Amino acid sequence: MLITNYRNIVQSSILVFLTFLLIGSYAERNNFIKDAKLQNTPKFTKIKLKFTKRPKYKSFILENPYRIVLEFYNTRTKYNFKKLLINNTYLTKIRVHQNTNKLRLVFNTIKNTIYRHKFVKNNNSLDLMFYSDQLATKKHTKKSYRTKKQPLRNIKILIDPGHGGNDPGAVGKYGACEKDITLKVSLQLKKIIDKEPGLTATLTRNSDQYLHIRTRLQHARKKSSDLFLSIHADGFSDQSCKGASVYILSRHGATTEAARWIAARENYSVLGGDIDLKEKDSFLRTMLYDLSQTATLAASTKMARSILRELSKVTSLHSRRIEKGPFAVLKSPDIPSVLVELGFLSNIQEEKKLNRIENRHLLARAIFTGVVKYLKVNPIKGTYSFKSLDYIVKKGDNLGKIAKRYSTTTIDIKKMNKLRNTALVPGMKLKIPNIV
Repeated sequence: MLITNYRNIVQSSILVFLTFLLIGSYAERNNFIKDAKLQNTPKFTKIKLKFTKRPKYKSFILENPYRIVLEFYNTRTKYNFKKLLINNTYLTKIRVHQNTNKLRLVFNTIKNTIYRHKFVKNNNSLDLMFYSDQLATKKHTKKSYRTKKQPLRNIKILIDPGHGGNDPGAVGKYGACEKDITLKVSLQLKKIIDKEPGLTATLTRNSDQYLHIRTRLQHARKKSSDLFLSIHADGFSDQSCKGASVYILSRHGATTEAARWIAARENYSVLGGDIDLKEKDSFLRTMLYDLSQTATLAASTKMARSILRELSKVTSLHSRRIEKGPFAVLKSPDIPSVLVELGFLSNIQEEKKLNRIENRHLLARAIFTGVVKYLKVNPIKGTYSFKSLDYIVKKGDNLGKIAKRYSTTTIDIKKMNKLRNTALVPGMKLKIPNIV
């Protein structure tokens, strides 16, 4: 009898111990959602879930109908989530599914609702935010608009007058030197370009000085040039040759005998008039490798075609197609570059024409027009677009009103039109910039 009672007491103690052990293990294993709080506004709905400890969970989207799902592992709840639907802006239904291992919350929402979730460590809570994707789009649009309003810059054009100093270039029968003709046309071209809103021109040389090929190319790099124009007026063994030509860099040699002869002559001159031919050949073999990228060559071709078309209106052409040659001065891999031959000083009639200021002005104007027409079709990102419109100032106008009307800034209008102040006069013509 005594032994039997003792045995029952031991069994009861073990049972109680195991019961407490199981309860402790269950409590240790399971997490609980203790409470949920709702914050509801026209712009968003926020739900804060409070846990006994940090939950392990995942979230995903289900379609047809659109539902937002959160799955919590080893989590239980007795909370009545239907209370959260009262006057709710974005949620239409909340369902709870739970078993021994998992708790699933399913949120049905109104159309175009997105959500974010964030765990707050210091109070073991999970914040759920529900809001309209249209609100997010508006925020993104405003941000993009601010980015779009960044100040624009002028397009930088580098003009390279060929030859100079102890390298006279071609010399005509009556003594006209290529180095002088190219400098005069380049100075005239710079003057025309600088008057055009949105454009700025610089020269590799503005006096009678010799520049090495490396120096000419370094100018383009240092000044972050967008376009490169090399100006020449060469000669040829056949004195009957005449007319202007436009060249771009060739990957595979020159297109004509004249192009081969001119390319050899220009490369010789830029390397220095007193250099040995054998040394020149060795230098060019290492220097004239094909650095040009496909996109840059394509841009050079378009610009060359536009310039050639304009030159044909003011002078005869040596060739109606774009010529190609291995010109060292055109080897910048990422700057659209062309070489313009104004004519042949070896031809007596063309020497006389190039000596006349009015003819040089016509040539400079044609090159400028060709460049501008190229830029209208091929705008450069971050610069003033030549698709800009002309605006005639009316009575009562001011820069602020005009800028707002055309979604630009007063700074950009002033910069493009080179205005020193904001004073406007009725009838004044303004260029309104476009962003590329």
